[in-house]
Amino acid sequence: MSGMKTPILTALGLLAVSCSVPKTPVESAPVVPAGDVKITQFYADASRITAGERAMICYGVENAKSVKLQPDVEKLAPAFTRCFNVTPQRSTRYTLTAQGFADRSVTASFEIEVVGRAPASSPLPVIHKFEIKPKEPGEDKPPTLCYFVENADAVEITPNGMPMSGVLQGCFYVNPKVTTTYTLTAHGAAGRTVSKQLVVTAP
Repeated sequence: MSGMKTPILTALGLLAVSCSVPKTPVESAPVVPAGDVKITQFYADASRITAGERAMICYGVENAKSVKLQPDVEKLAPAFTRCFNVTPQRSTRYTLTAQGFADRSVTASFEIEVVGRAPASSPLPVIHKFEIKPKEPGEDKPPTLCYFVENADAVEITPNGMPMSGVLQGCFYVNPKVTTTYTLTAHGAAGRTVSKQLVVTAP
């Protein structure tokens, strides 16, 4: 029996030694989060145009829950590929921001250079409406301003109303602390502008 113990003890000793030898760590590849938001394309078909001409902007995103363009000349939604037209009257830098699902965002931008002036025959912008929306009975909301403009490339409302935007019709809330005079300015071709003012009384 004593002769049989030696091989067994020897095997156990070799096993213990092999288990105690430290292993060389294996270098792992860097972990890249899956589903990161990406802007796959954002460009214009022309980097330089004459005032009054159109340029086509195209974009594409992946894994985005929302996209936003500055200046806000077009309301955008996530898409693999989409194009739309713009008619900037001055050199403009366009910035696209894509918001992902994990509080991540990415941006891309480029500039379209505008040279010369648009033809003088371009129509003057027209402000059809700039008014306070009447409240419904029992409604308890801040004042709502509504506007409607035609023949314009962009509109803005100051002070603290609405930054320069290509959206020519809409409504938005204001909440002035004191009685405030808001000014809507419509920007048209050839640098033409028209304005209209509206007084909003503080609650």
